[in-house]
Amino acid sequence: MGYTNHSISVGNIFEQAGAWKSRWLVKNVIERPGCPTHARLVSTDNRHESKLIAVHALQDRAKFTFVAQAEPAAAE
Repeated sequence: MGYTNHSISVGNIFEQAGAWKSRWLVKNVIERPGCPTHARLVSTDNRHESKLIAVHALQDRAKFTFVAQAEPAAAE
């Protein structure tokens, strides 16, 4: 399933490629004029671990795979 900037939303869970296959929850989608769209991700294993990443990177299947949509309470 392919994703566009508009289909990536708060509550999406992505699995990062690599040996550990870490999972990340989209907490915010940040859109600013003249800048690439970014998403703030929070680790599903450690809520204190977060990162900001370009939505374009989330769309790269070599880097991330969509896993699920979190329950509304988990996405808050």
